[in-house]
Amino acid sequence: AVYQKLVKLKKAPNNIYNIQLNALRIKHFSITDILFNKKLNISSVVFDGPNIHMTHEYHAYNDTVSTEPPKNLYDHIKSIFKSINVNKVTIDDADFKYSKVEGQVTKVTAIKGLNINIKDILIDSLAALDSSRLFYTKDIDVQLSNYEYNLPDGFYKVAFDNLHINTRNKSLSIKNVVYKPRMNKNDFFRRKKENTTMSAINFDLVQLNGLDFKRMVDYQQVFGSNAKISNGLASFSEDMRYPRFPKNKIGHAPYQQLMKVKSIFHFNTVFVDNVTVSYDDFSAKYDK
Repeated sequence: AVYQKLVKLKKAPNNIYNIQLNALRIKHFSITDILFNKKLNISSVVFDGPNIHMTHEYHAYNDTVSTEPPKNLYDHIKSIFKSINVNKVTIDDADFKYSKVEGQVTKVTAIKGLNINIKDILIDSLAALDSSRLFYTKDIDVQLSNYEYNLPDGFYKVAFDNLHINTRNKSLSIKNVVYKPRMNKNDFFRRKKENTTMSAINFDLVQLNGLDFKRMVDYQQVFGSNAKISNGLASFSEDMRYPRFPKNKIGHAPYQQLMKVKSIFHFNTVFVDNVTVSYDDFSAKYDK
């Protein structure tokens, strides 16, 4: 109800969060500092088994220049504290759900087993202006292992062994990335009932460097200095035993398809090292 009121007033943020957790442990803070210095200094905070739901809904008014000075976190706490500092935040075994609202359609992505470590959170009169900090932190480190996601088309899945994000290094790396059919080749074409291209892609390492994480979170735009793809195979297959239905190819060229992607991806340089590309087809004439 509160959020909808903010939408009507054109004051709602693009991102909202709902967080639930099994346990919260806060270690080493001084009551004296709070009472006499109005400073909250905490050694560590541990979130055990949290469930985090982030909902993104783009509002054009957030891109316009406001006549009112923008409020940051310090503006909301300065009547109570002069500063808040947390040396370390640990988030163990988190379940994360991301919902993207576009009109009447909501797309949901869910991730389980996230481990996040955040270092040196500082909220004071100058922290928001500190270019070495991202969202008031010096470092956010995210690890996710053994992830698998079945794509909505019913034919493909995406998986990887490990994902590592580090905001201090402005990097994202994914090990053993796989994009492949969820069934064998014969079943794939039997279900498709046409001669289309089946793709199977596997890379040992995908590395993105120089990432602008603030832009990524605020606007879902991926900007970086370079991307590296190392050691892999991209294979494409067809089965001539099935008919190829004529299709209008206008607008289906790769560059035209990329132009339809609503999220923006931009890298100054892309390096591809030791990647093999293969093609095969099953002949209807020779049955092999």
